[in-house]
Amino acid sequence: MREEAVKAIGELVRVDDSPYAEGFGGVTYARLGMEKEARRVIEALLEESEKGYVIPYALGYIYIMIGETDLGFKWMEKAYDEFDPWFCFLKADPFFDHIRSDPRYITLLRKIGLEKPDAT
Repeated sequence: MREEAVKAIGELVRVDDSPYAEGFGGVTYARLGMEKEARRVIEALLEESEKGYVIPYALGYIYIMIGETDLGFKWMEKAYDEFDPWFCFLKADPFFDHIRSDPRYITLLRKIGLEKPDAT
């Protein structure tokens, strides 16, 4: 259903050119392994961030999905600082499986109350 997903994202961005739709499209491209398209979205969102608000969680997610984990966590921290509501998916999303042991991931979960603190 990859082609259908790409078509749906194209249609979404065509009718809604907001950073929200663009971010959702970038996340979809990243999840589909379409790195070139995901990077194009990153560039567009970074440009937009100089003029207005973009969803930091979306940028963090895209970066993490294309293997740029350090930049991903930088944007996830920004998302945390801005009380991004998308954090409710952080623990459940299977696409984060490859970073679950990363201390930065665990720290984010603890900060938002989805992971118990270490017993000390």
